[in-house]
Amino acid sequence: MAALYVVKAINELQGSFSISLLYIIAINTFILGFFKYRNLIAGLILIATLIVIWQKNSDHIYDWLLGSYLSLVAPTDLLIEKFELTVFRNDYEAKGRQSSGILGKWDNSIRMRLVGEGTKQFVAHIEKTLDTLSHLSGLSIRLNEEDEPMGINMDFHFVSPDRAAPILRSHGESQENIAMMSDTICFVRIKGSGIITKHGIVVIFNTLDDAMIRHCIVEEITQGLGLIGDSDILQPSIMSDDIFNIDRLPMNDKIMVRTLYDKRLNPGMTRDEAMPIVSKIIPELDAAVKERGEEALYQ
Repeated sequence: MAALYVVKAINELQGSFSISLLYIIAINTFILGFFKYRNLIAGLILIATLIVIWQKNSDHIYDWLLGSYLSLVAPTDLLIEKFELTVFRNDYEAKGRQSSGILGKWDNSIRMRLVGEGTKQFVAHIEKTLDTLSHLSGLSIRLNEEDEPMGINMDFHFVSPDRAAPILRSHGESQENIAMMSDTICFVRIKGSGIITKHGIVVIFNTLDDAMIRHCIVEEITQGLGLIGDSDILQPSIMSDDIFNIDRLPMNDKIMVRTLYDKRLNPGMTRDEAMPIVSKIIPELDAAVKERGEEALYQ
């Protein structure tokens, strides 16, 4: 994890840092002289070579480190606790609103409609996220086609902050709920007790930078499947307030999605009914991932 942060920081500063260092090397080489300090010069040339290699490959190195970090799997006891907190508690309990305590999940196809200018540049990222979630859940999840207006049950709004409240009101949200979400930058709302069948809505502010938007896309669409609460008890997890911007699901969260959509868990189950089953499912998935990799989670 520490290495990932170091690489990320260097990656952001590499241009000015590398150029400055190369200037220093050149000046020192000129001053010190080749014959008297040839060992030092050899070392400086090596450093310069490594900097050039870094400049050409830093994105690949960072992506490799990020992928390795996101592939880590937490201990099964923490995964079980994470599932309980994520499914049976929502993000607004801390603000005085209690969740229903009922397991909610979709049992039908999800067709998402994009609303708002600026969504086109993120279509590929949204489609990739939907494809991953489709594999994990066993549901058919995709963007709707322009020629199929019927069947849309998830709206993705990409709007300015001042447009969020009117959109929520149009979807039947109370003023109390709107006020509770006023200090967020992206959120999802789903309706239905047990089986999620009614319209879902994802709202992301178009004033965010690209990295945050990509993070919000993955987080909110994933939570829209029924994983409604954030928790910081384990990392990496996109369903957490204590994580930097990431543009893909960590393995821990893939296990969460796959667990929720295991056929042994039925919509409408209470916490007491579901958790003994979850305590069996998650160790099975953990063992399968360690043996066969991510594809062991696909349905």
